[in-house]
Amino acid sequence: MSGSTARHRLWSKCLAGAAVGTALALAGELASADETGESFWTPGSFASLAATPSQPGFSLTSTYYHTSTTAGSDVVRARLIRIGRLTGEVGENVSAISIQPEDLAMVTPTYTFATPVFGGQAALAVQATYGRKRTTDDTVISSQSLSGPFIESRFETFSDTITGFGDLAPQFSLRWNTGVHNVMTYVTGNVPVGAYNRERLSNIGIGHGAVDAGGGYTYFNEQTGYEFSAIAGLTYNFVNPDTEYRSGVDRCSRAGRRRSRRVTGSSRPGRRRRHRSSLDYRDSPPGRSGAAWSGNATRPNRNARRPRCDIRYRD
Repeated sequence: MSGSTARHRLWSKCLAGAAVGTALALAGELASADETGESFWTPGSFASLAATPSQPGFSLTSTYYHTSTTAGSDVVRARLIRIGRLTGEVGENVSAISIQPEDLAMVTPTYTFATPVFGGQAALAVQATYGRKRTTDDTVISSQSLSGPFIESRFETFSDTITGFGDLAPQFSLRWNTGVHNVMTYVTGNVPVGAYNRERLSNIGIGHGAVDAGGGYTYFNEQTGYEFSAIAGLTYNFVNPDTEYRSGVDRCSRAGRRRSRRVTGSSRPGRRRRHRSSLDYRDSPPGRSGAAWSGNATRPNRNARRPRCDIRYRD
């Protein structure tokens, strides 16, 4: 056996051992639920042309985001225990549905450096959020009667509305371009300065810090109009000091494709050519829907927070 072959096998075993060790270390974190069923990211923020470079200098992106989510009995029970409306006893059963419409306005100033960093284009951004969220929980609560072997049931509706600022999300990114191929990497996080109170059903902030890192790829051919983008990352959540709970590690991914084709009109005078686009973008998490519109007409918001994903619930 040659020395190079032996070294190759040694490095392979080391890498395999490191991968197994990392997976075992994160196993407990991945099994933990996101507190109140909400994680760091907002759906639909990384869209087309996510990894393509942009013009150096300052830019400002504004985004309006609307969603209306629903949750089941387990999530409602956990929320009501957190705000002190339920005791959490074993014999206390909850059958419920939660409806939570949300409207957010997000502003993201970005500075893109003209000087290359590690051969790529560096950019700094920070996202600020302001919005309104309403939570309505319709519940049927059943518990053992104190006067005999009977089950007592009652119907209650819990509702809460909040309007205010959300957390800040700074981001640093690097992008590289070679022809039609574009690659990017980023690191971002959550600064918990937004409206949050553990005794409320509705919160715009998430109440704890977080660090997220990942990368992405974009194929973009200006001649044919074909574009494909994919983004993936991991979010590490810190302990919420108000509840002493730490959410698990979130895995986020997003992929989509777009084709722009030029449609030629009639040869009669006064008819102009126009462009038609076919969009197909999908977020990875099921059961979470929303719509986002960017104030930048030429390019979607690439620096806003990404999808809230891999939401896992537990009592």
